[in-house]
Amino acid sequence: MKKFLASSVLATTVLFPALAGAEELRLPTKLTTAERIEIHKGATLNYPVVTFISSGQKVTVIDQFTNSLGQLWYRVDLGTVKGWAPATKFKTLTETEPPAPPAAELPSGAPEIGADVYSYFNNAEVRRGASLSYSVNAYLSFNAKVPVLATFTSQSGELWLRVQATPTVAGWIPASQIGTVQALDMPLYVSVDSANVRSGPSMAHDVMESYPKGTKLSALEQQADADGDVWYKVLTPSNQNYWVHESVVSQEPVYVSPTRYVATRNTSLYSGATFEYKIKQKLGYLSTVTFLQEFTNSLGQTWLNVKTPTGVTGWVPKNELVSSKSEITYVYGLNKAPVRRGASTNYSVYVYLKENEAVNVLNELNGWLNVETSAGIRGWVDKSLTSPTSLTIKKLSAPTLEVRNGDQYLVWKKSSNYKFKYSISGNQLKLSGGLTDVETPMDYIPGIESVTVQNSGAGDKIAVLTFQPGHTFTIRNSKTEVSIKVMQTGLFGKKILIDPGHGGKDPGAIGPTGLREKDVVLSTGLLLKRELESQGAIVYMTRSTDVFLELKQRTAIANASDYDAFISLHANANDSRTPRGTETYYNTTVNFNGVKSSTMASDIQRHLVSSIGTPSRGIKEQTFYVNRMNELPSILVELAFISNRTEESLMRSDTFKRNSAIGIRKGLEVYFSKL
Repeated sequence: MKKFLASSVLATTVLFPALAGAEELRLPTKLTTAERIEIHKGATLNYPVVTFISSGQKVTVIDQFTNSLGQLWYRVDLGTVKGWAPATKFKTLTETEPPAPPAAELPSGAPEIGADVYSYFNNAEVRRGASLSYSVNAYLSFNAKVPVLATFTSQSGELWLRVQATPTVAGWIPASQIGTVQALDMPLYVSVDSANVRSGPSMAHDVMESYPKGTKLSALEQQADADGDVWYKVLTPSNQNYWVHESVVSQEPVYVSPTRYVATRNTSLYSGATFEYKIKQKLGYLSTVTFLQEFTNSLGQTWLNVKTPTGVTGWVPKNELVSSKSEITYVYGLNKAPVRRGASTNYSVYVYLKENEAVNVLNELNGWLNVETSAGIRGWVDKSLTSPTSLTIKKLSAPTLEVRNGDQYLVWKKSSNYKFKYSISGNQLKLSGGLTDVETPMDYIPGIESVTVQNSGAGDKIAVLTFQPGHTFTIRNSKTEVSIKVMQTGLFGKKILIDPGHGGKDPGAIGPTGLREKDVVLSTGLLLKRELESQGAIVYMTRSTDVFLELKQRTAIANASDYDAFISLHANANDSRTPRGTETYYNTTVNFNGVKSSTMASDIQRHLVSSIGTPSRGIKEQTFYVNRMNELPSILVELAFISNRTEESLMRSDTFKRNSAIGIRKGLEVYFSKL
């Protein structure tokens, strides 16, 4: 019978070694483990592994179950994945860590746990972890009130707060983006020709931005300086929090020019200041009207009373008119982004956007944009399905040096989810393929001699990274960033995934005398793990027992990690039973890391056949799933032909398996000895 945790221990937080790239977050914990854990689909080892957890990650126990073998298993929640692990993998936190510090020991300036804080930004991003490298899982509207669940100070000293963003979603936000008191939310208008906003409430602070007369700002709080002058902390049109002096702003609207441009393609002139009034006429896109007065109705909507060039007067929503054409805001749709009738996926779809289709932004609400297409269709689109810049712009910006899980990275932000390519020449890594702009890092990156930008013959940019001797790299290209892990050469410290093919219900190919592929590659993989670890490598196996994994589970493990190489082990087969030899596959047509995959395949193939004495069938380009859908440098090795009686006999021997492991290890030593 299934046993459930008592209500007092449900949803217990536990600590594991962290998944690659995750930054350790000091959450309240009750359990911990120092092992690398396989997470299974069910509560026995016979179930497939859905993912794994390595050093430092904290997760939540949501259930427990005692199986038919009398083993107690915990079900854990990893956010996007849920699965089971043996309870024996856990131990009480107090055995390894001191209790959480009392409230008095919170970081300086941090609000107390349980206190309410307020968002000082429009659509402030709440992330899955306490770093900008984590994905956004919620947005906070301006002045949203949320409780603090935990605090964390990053290695750079930045304070982050974990908040309950929605009833079902919690996440992390920089403390600099919130306030402990509710914002004034008082409108202010620039009353001089140009007003400076500063980093702090005094003339001694740096000027951050300047705004022209008439610009609207939102006051968050006010503070008097040593002379008794009032300074306002404001939310600027660029969605930043800066300070402005009372002498350059007014609480009453300031109008510079009466001319307004129609900013949308479906603008109507109403006889009154609500949508319930009669439409007097349609206004043409980018046509001009003369501003007369402003009015906020009982619904909180701001309307402008205007006169057309033909003398017709009426009312238009304020957000559909601009003082300058440069004020019109556009975003660019990702392919087939749905435009819905309301700001939720519960609403039906009006139309789907084409890749890079430009749409006007009318309003914004809880991570959704109210937009108008070039055909005049208005609706709501998920902000995450748009780009603030044209997808034809391929920019690498804001390069920073980051430490993730103990490794050093050079990280660039991407302007959109575009593709590019890289090449290696001597000690140089070159990023190319239509890049329109590349910012170079200001700080020294250990292991990299220089980062420069060259112009290609087609007018594109090429980023050239010159590495210092004795260094190599692993590169990853995600939707939002390019990360380059900079490492010393050699096997020591390299993170390698070994993937024994088939398993469980899938025996793979079967030899003439009954030898099963799944057994050969598993025992070889275990020997390879031992070989690599003896040289200081960090190794994880997608399966270490006779279990079945789907192909997508194997690549999911790789893509969720910060590992440096993926090696899938197989035995070849042919109906004729005469072919023999060893071959290694890689992919460049889809895999971003095809360049390094090809090099790794060549190095391993050469040393493997030398070690086991089989004929070399070479390296080959192929679209096998575990290579094609892998973000890591990845290869698939066919050790020999299990369908050939001679090679089947070889594969039965421990000597063949051990020599295979030695050959692959030697190939990896060569691969990691160079750029």
